[in-house]
Amino acid sequence: MRSSVPARSRRFLALLTLIAIPGACTTLGLEGGTSERAQLERQKARWVNQHLSSYRFTYNVTCFCGGVRGPIEIEVRNGTVAGAVYTVTAQPVPIEVQNDLPTIDGLFRLIAQAITDRADLLDVDYHPTMGYPTRISIDHSFATADDEFVHTASSLRPLVPQ
Repeated sequence: MRSSVPARSRRFLALLTLIAIPGACTTLGLEGGTSERAQLERQKARWVNQHLSSYRFTYNVTCFCGGVRGPIEIEVRNGTVAGAVYTVTAQPVPIEVQNDLPTIDGLFRLIAQAITDRADLLDVDYHPTMGYPTRISIDHSFATADDEFVHTASSLRPLVPQ
């Protein structure tokens, strides 16, 4: 049985579909995180260009979980967490909690992992000039209750290396 659509029109529609689908996938966020990964790489390059291995910043995580309760001022020396204090009380953060605190590079790894894991929601804000993530909102699975995390980093100040 012959189609009522001429062959030339079918070829045109097929070509149009091939062109439209990748754009639709990007618009719908179905491209596997390529736009998020590209943004991550651009911002990470901006951060790397700061040449900062020693700095302080304020960190907070909001979640339905135990562990870190902030805000916390984290001191990073030579790319490693060297100390941390609770900003409200100025009390030192216990070492077992400090061991789980991120550096800015750790926050970039967190974003990369969420992209790799295809988190159902990943929304990231970056510092406009320094490139570090200032807010990371992750919901790994819309179907799972209480697995949402919001990480914030602010007030970053470079330190003179020791």
